[in-house]
Amino acid sequence: MPTTRYDASRRECPTSGHAHAGADPQPAGWRAFVAELLPRVFAASALSYFAYAALLQWRMHPARITLIVTVLAASLTVGLSLFARVWFKAQDAETTNGFIEAIKAMPQVVECHVMAGECDALLRIVTEDLASYRRFHADHLTRIPGVQSVKTEVPMETVKLTHALPL
Repeated sequence: MPTTRYDASRRECPTSGHAHAGADPQPAGWRAFVAELLPRVFAASALSYFAYAALLQWRMHPARITLIVTVLAASLTVGLSLFARVWFKAQDAETTNGFIEAIKAMPQVVECHVMAGECDALLRIVTEDLASYRRFHADHLTRIPGVQSVKTEVPMETVKLTHALPL
């Protein structure tokens, strides 16, 4: 069986030999997918190696594990989870709906609850670190039309986090 050669100028498919009229035979997002995937695979491999090295160090010197975990946490971008209580200038439908639409477009906001009580909305926000949250707060959150004020709460420790329902 003769082998099919890929001609870059004709954009032939290497398996079928059909010309693709100048189109790339790979899907449009393929290169972006690979560009995003490769660093993640590398990071996972490095993390696995680091975890193995940490385990060996812990077996030899149990007191060093604290230093190793501290270095690991500093080297990874795990993210900082914060809570923000938001007060609106008015409680009308236009203000509330405008706020909701603006929040939906912000990937840093991973949870948004419209509240009954002291504040008008409660947000859980995840950013890289405190400095990036400060920029997000100043450049985006407080500039949403209808927002009167924002108070940020920084959790010291997550004691319980579950999605199980007690049914």
